[in-house]
Amino acid sequence: MPVFGPLNQVICTARFARTISSLYSSGLPIVTALQTARDTIGNAYIVSQFNDVLVQVRSGVSLSAALETVDGFQRKLCSSIAVGEETGRLDSMLDSIADSMEYDAQQASKRMMTILEPMLIVLMAFVVGFIIIAVMSPIIGSYSAIESSGNV
Repeated sequence: MPVFGPLNQVICTARFARTISSLYSSGLPIVTALQTARDTIGNAYIVSQFNDVLVQVRSGVSLSAALETVDGFQRKLCSSIAVGEETGRLDSMLDSIADSMEYDAQQASKRMMTILEPMLIVLMAFVVGFIIIAVMSPIIGSYSAIESSGNV
């Protein structure tokens, strides 16, 4: 979907980033954190791809490389996680990317609302116009009937 697709992608990425950041920073193993974060994404298509990610991470593939195979996350997430893995500061990088993704999600929501507000106003104008025509049409018809009966 043109408007809602990118917004949903940003929101799902932000939700995953915040959850994995909180869980990993609190000391949970990365595989357990991934399993828990998978359940908080809220998108069945993305969740269905996580079995491969879990298998790859368990076999020793880096988290960023495993997440690159997931279709539905923004590429910014994988790049930031790769930097965090290389520098040894994955927990702070996860926190930073979570903040960034939440900000992006908030801005995308504001843009969507900016687009939707005029569309809803136009839709409401059509609904109100239809109701006015539906109410006035019988009244005008009855006046016409009264006028024609008076001329006979």
